[in-house]
Amino acid sequence: MPVRQDAVRAAKNAAQITKRISAIEARLRKFHDLISRIDKTLADPAAFSKDPAKAALLSAQRGELERLLVVAEEERLSLAGALDAAQETAARIE
Repeated sequence: MPVRQDAVRAAKNAAQITKRISAIEARLRKFHDLISRIDKTLADPAAFSKDPAKAALLSAQRGELERLLVVAEEERLSLAGALDAAQETAARIE
C-alpha cells in the first residue's frame, strides 16, 4: 500500500508542476505579445517626436518585460527539470 501512495503522490506532484508550467507559458506568450505591440509602436519614427515621454516609458516597459521574460523562462526550464524528475520517480515506483 505505501508504494501505491508514493505513486499517487508522485503523480500529483507531476500534475502540479505541469499546471505551473502551463501558467508560466501563458505568461511568456503575454510578455511576447506585449513586447511585439511595444515594438510596433516604437517602430513608428513619429513615436519619439509626437510624445517623447510616452516613447521613453514604452522603452522602459519593454526593458522590464524582457527582464520578466528571462525570469519566467528560467523558471519554466527549472520546472521542466523538476517535472522530468517527478515523472521518473513515478515511473520507478509503479
